[in-house]
Amino acid sequence: MDPIGLAGGLNTYMYVPNALIYIDPLGLDYTTWQIHSPGYGDSVQKGLHFYAPGGFELSARPDYKGGITFTNALPNEAGSPKLAKAIALAKEHFEKDVRFRNDILNKANEGVQFVLEHAKKESGTLRELANGRSRELRDIARNVDRQNMQGVYMINSKWGSPLQLDVISIIEQLSINGLRIGSSISQLLEIMGEPELPAAKLSKKSKILYWLYGNVSFLSEDDSLIAIDVDFHSNRKKVVKLGEIANWKSQHWLGWTQKRQLNINKQDAVINISDNNIIITLSQDWSLGMVSIRGI
Repeated sequence: MDPIGLAGGLNTYMYVPNALIYIDPLGLDYTTWQIHSPGYGDSVQKGLHFYAPGGFELSARPDYKGGITFTNALPNEAGSPKLAKAIALAKEHFEKDVRFRNDILNKANEGVQFVLEHAKKESGTLRELANGRSRELRDIARNVDRQNMQGVYMINSKWGSPLQLDVISIIEQLSINGLRIGSSISQLLEIMGEPELPAAKLSKKSKILYWLYGNVSFLSEDDSLIAIDVDFHSNRKKVVKLGEIANWKSQHWLGWTQKRQLNINKQDAVINISDNNIIITLSQDWSLGMVSIRGI
């Protein structure tokens, strides 16, 4: 909060980078377009965020088409004409200013590791939120990297997967054709072949590598898989298909969830089914969006 209502711009209720350890009573610390350092609580709640002209706090999001979009970080500002103008300015600034893009890239990479480490210490909904945010930050970094390379570092359009799997088998077995959390990189390459994109570090100092195979991605650390994600939002080639789940409605999911004693919760337009090993994300109409495996 900005008690004098002057230094912080038009928005007198801006949040500081970390409300537990940081205070900025005059609202002077962060400048326009500067990406906030990814503190855990702040990143999980708002994602990667910054102040745009006019004092609006915006969040960067991946658009699942290889780009970046911007939304308001504070829901109560939705619908404001000034907010729409701030978002338009952010899009223009992102296209023109490589320093802004690199700040997003570096903070996203930093945030992935930070949030993943903290997610291990959480449980239930907090763990689901943290894991979901780590995936978002990873996708932001990948999309910004592609933007900076301007087509040099693009997906191999001739790549083809040796596998065509139904997602139900992956959900039931917590593995993809025998690949599970803890499998080695040599096993990954033997089963999946070369990735669609060259394996890349999440950041220069990171030990975590990102492997992309169509709509399936893997994270590895120290020669072992630590995460497996299957994404049905994108238009990538389908290594994993919906199969019988494509026709499932709410009663199918509710019955299946109860039978396996999984947790289910609704948050805004998202339905999460989970336990300590897996997170299944559904849309409001109960269509499958994402499967994330984090344990054995």
